[in-house]
Amino acid sequence: AERPIFEQAINESPDLPLPYVGRIISYGTPVFYAIDFNAMGESPWDAIYEVFLTLDADVQMLLINDFKQVEATYTAALEQGQPPISGFDGRFFAEIAAFLETGIPSAYLEESDEW
Repeated sequence: AERPIFEQAINESPDLPLPYVGRIISYGTPVFYAIDFNAMGESPWDAIYEVFLTLDADVQMLLINDFKQVEATYTAALEQGQPPISGFDGRFFAEIAAFLETGIPSAYLEESDEW
């Protein structure tokens, strides 16, 4: 299903990270509801990737691209002197995109407590 509010926000302000974050949350929430966090052991990454693979291929690509866009737009905003968003780490989003493309979490993600 389309997420018109996010599509409109991205079309109007493609250089802002937050519309991409909103669309990630919108499409990604079902992934987290489908994961049995009690049965996954020490690392959530295998369970997250397994559920991610159940999404339609176009949604998978949209999520990967949106994670990349969040990192890119956030980094660009910081470079232009805009204040950082509290608790926000652009690298985390780039690492998630790479993980979703490969299924292999980086050491950065394994050690992260951001999610």
